[in-house]
Amino acid sequence: MDNDKPVFYNAKEVAEVYFDGKISYRQILAMTRKGTIPGFYEGRCYIYEKTALDQWVKNRLTKTNTKSYTKYKLD
Repeated sequence: MDNDKPVFYNAKEVAEVYFDGKISYRQILAMTRKGTIPGFYEGRCYIYEKTALDQWVKNRLTKTNTKSYTKYKLD
């Protein structure tokens, strides 16, 4: 078994795997068209590579929105 093969998802799988179904696949498609989520259009559907999505999630989690926390004092 070759572990170096890339893993690909469609929009419905991304919605389920990465967002636990909390957002619809249509929202995934809209986010992809805007460039928010990494993916590419092939044939008649969008394709998402697992490693690109994992990196996107990692980057999103490391960013902090300090403006939203300025009114809270942390001890």
